[in-house]
This record gives sequence, C-alpha cells and structure tokens, in this order.
Amino acid sequence: DGMIYRWANRGDYVAIAATGVQVEVARPGGGSRLDSGTSFAAPVVSAWMAQEIAAKHEDDPFRMIEAAARPASKAGRDGTYGFGILVPSST
Repeated sequence: DGMIYRWANRGDYVAIAATGVQVEVARPGGGSRLDSGTSFAAPVVSAWMAQEIAAKHEDDPFRMIEAAARPASKAGRDGTYGFGILVPSST
C-alpha cells in the first residue's frame, strides 16, 4: 500500500523500496505462506535487476534503479524510499 515497513532499513544508503510485506514464500516441506521483512524485498529487487541486465545489457545498477523507481517523495531521493518504490512489470 506504499507505506514503509516498520522494520525496514533507513539511511542514506537506501537505493530503492520494494514489496516486502505479505509476500508469498515457499514453505519448508511444500506449499507456501505469507511472510514479511526486508529479506523478502531484496530478492524482488535482485530478480528484477538480473532481468533488466540481461534484457538491456545495462551495467550501472544505480542508473537502472533510478530510472525504474516510482517516486515516493517530492524531495527526490531520501533515506526511507531511496529513489522510490520498485514496481516490477509483469512482462
């Protein structure tokens, strides 16, 4: 819903925010469950970035992130959302 997760990292090093709350994850032994945390947002960004690098042969990850981020702050890059929110396309 665009709100920052209460335990999300914050600081000048944050480059982008991604879905990490109520993410469907594999359950040991089979099946799936919903879970939350920055550990679940990181693979979303990693998978998106791998796809973008393969498709566009881009080698500057920060330029890729900045171009793809949906701005979350009128102030530009900030220590909460970075460049904004990553909304990976379904294609």
